[in-house]
Amino acid sequence: MNESRAKRAAPWNARPLAEQADALWAQSNGLTLAQCEALVAWRYAYGRKWKVSLWSAWQRHDYRGVEARHTGDLAVLRNHSAFGPRWLAGFSFKDGPPRA
Repeated sequence: MNESRAKRAAPWNARPLAEQADALWAQSNGLTLAQCEALVAWRYAYGRKWKVSLWSAWQRHDYRGVEARHTGDLAVLRNHSAFGPRWLAGFSFKDGPPRA
């Protein structure tokens, strides 16, 4: 999906990714800025089904679709006692897409 099509399809992508990560970090409870950037990058790559695809990636340990620098942070979220699949089910971006 090219960037202009993504912006038309999902207006929440209109803000720069770094700005979205900063906003998420400001509202987060315990997430690092790097983890916020990884979540925003994943959401940008997978759109409306980002949570389903992230859960599936956690099961397979396969983080294709985002830059390699984000894979470690996504894996840490999966394995962290305060986060993981149960946390992901209840998580939402306040200005994000509809929940998966």
